[in-house]
Amino acid sequence: MTQVIRADELTADYGESDSRRIRQHIFSDLSILAGDLALHYVRTAGRTSYEQANQALINIHQELCIEDLNLCADDRELDQAAVRLAEKCRRASDSAGSPEQAYEACTRIAHRFQIEPPAIKADDPQPALKRMAARYWWKRKIHILRTRKIETIARNLELVNRLRDVYASDYTIQTHRKKKEKNRQYLTTTFMQNEEGQQFSLQELADRSVSNPAIRRAELMVRMRGFGMVANFLGHAGEFYTLTAPSRMHASLHSGAANPHYDGTTVLQAHEYLTHLWTLIRAELGRRGIHPYGFRVVEPHHDGTPHWHLMLFMPESHSQSAREVMQHYALQWKNVDLEQNRIFVTCAFVRGQMKETKTRSGKREIPLQPQAREALLDQIRFTKESGFVFHDPLTNAPWKSDQPIRKRVWIPALKRAGVKYREPYQTRHTFASTLLSRGGNPLRVAQLMGHKDWGQIIQIYGRYIPIEKDCISPIMGLILPG
Repeated sequence: MTQVIRADELTADYGESDSRRIRQHIFSDLSILAGDLALHYVRTAGRTSYEQANQALINIHQELCIEDLNLCADDRELDQAAVRLAEKCRRASDSAGSPEQAYEACTRIAHRFQIEPPAIKADDPQPALKRMAARYWWKRKIHILRTRKIETIARNLELVNRLRDVYASDYTIQTHRKKKEKNRQYLTTTFMQNEEGQQFSLQELADRSVSNPAIRRAELMVRMRGFGMVANFLGHAGEFYTLTAPSRMHASLHSGAANPHYDGTTVLQAHEYLTHLWTLIRAELGRRGIHPYGFRVVEPHHDGTPHWHLMLFMPESHSQSAREVMQHYALQWKNVDLEQNRIFVTCAFVRGQMKETKTRSGKREIPLQPQAREALLDQIRFTKESGFVFHDPLTNAPWKSDQPIRKRVWIPALKRAGVKYREPYQTRHTFASTLLSRGGNPLRVAQLMGHKDWGQIIQIYGRYIPIEKDCISPIMGLILPG
């Protein structure tokens, strides 16, 4: 309750009495987050307005309070909600005319509370119906939903980063510790006896199995050592790869500050993105006859966004091809943001290989013009599933180099337009000179071109920068009056 009072005091000066009553109601419902919500409210009101801050607070309340289910309630209240929803599903099932109708009714209840119902297997809905009528099923689903929702909101409130709580919010860590302690108490006080009369607590048995983190870690290292020995025996090479999500999926920058390009992607959605990316990579490796084996480890960045580490073994003759496949999948739809009308340049495709940009400034954001956006909207229906933006229409596979584009698209287009041949790279010069001749800021043009400063812009395109003839006279008049 102290957090609620403090939150009300922090936000008391914003808006009229009605606004304050709404905030008090929300802070009371979401008491475990009240202090952080109030601080975020003040920051939002300072950046924009208190009306915007009110709306953001209401949106968070709607995320965490789904009808009569308050995900910020304590475990006892959530357990009661599980009993209530299980009973609701049981009544809906009993009153339905058939198992199929019962499943539809229970599914609607689950969806209302943003929970995915169990799937029907072997055309028999009864197992799924029994799950949805069981309070233990609802209890587990509600607790998972609560953890994911609160952790997502904590990331959005800038509570998970190197300046606050690293990797996960303090709330999630404390909840996890309480759960582990509760489980330990149960295991310590529960005993089992074998046929020889020996008696052990479940905790003793757990400590001797892979449930013990120390044993689990040791087993992982032993298995990795074994894989290395097998690879050495077969003469295979080891390759280490890291797959990371694009910058727009990160809530915070490396410095800990809020990421201005963050698009609201949750941790689960970022993990699903990486899973899909790996599915595409594996498929391409399979088509090339490359079948690596090894390990995958998922780790969080400081803001909780996941990234993958892969230790893969394969014949040394496959290593280069595997690298090309990994690198090639960097230029994908993930770097196109059609909602914010922008694209991200994160790598370069050079002589058939995907490489890092030559300089750090080469990684940049480019605004999409309306015509380009329309073209991409038309293109996405053809290549969205593969991940790559552009495909060779003859093979329906990503372009392997720029040569086919030059021969089959660029040169014929120039001939039809009656334009003397020039290499495609000239479009980059046209882009820069057009912006500058129309009064574009040279520093901004340098950023869009990927230059670290505007020195090259002035040197190469200086003649395209318009200068007013009479702009010097007024300045000189100020310097040398009279």
